Amino acid sequence: MKKIVTLVVSIMAMMYVHAQDILQDMPLARIVQDSSITRLMVEKRDGITKGQTQVPGWRVQVYSSNQQSKAKMEAEHMADSLRLVIDQPVYVLSQQPFWKVRIGNFMSQEEAAAYREQLLLALPQLQGVAYVVRDEHIQIIQ
Repeated sequence: MKKIVTLVVSIMAMMYVHAQDILQDMPLARIVQDSSITRLMVEKRDGITKGQTQVPGWRVQVYSSNQQSKAKMEAEHMADSLRLVIDQPVYVLSQQPFWKVRIGNFMSQEEAAAYREQLLLALPQLQGVAYVVRDEHIQIIQ
């Protein structure tokens, strides 16, 4: 029994040494990664996309509904209509159970409030539904 165990261990040791010799004779693979991939990975990690940074800020909210049967459709329709007549970006957000439409990327509450006043002059039908709201992810173009 000792001879069999010794023989098996010896064979395994020889196979291991032989495998190491084979691996040493093989050429090493060199992995080359394009610099644009590295840059995209860093931008993704840092939350930057196409020269934009997301930071906390303010927006003007003009729609919010939790009526699931029609809220999404109404939010998208309102956003499409607003995009035709205003000069700020319009966002449709789903924050369950609500669908919301928000306008702009303002760094301060005062900026958002001033824009809200301009918006109400141009679109008085938004009176009573347009509010300045805090948003954790406004986009700042750099």
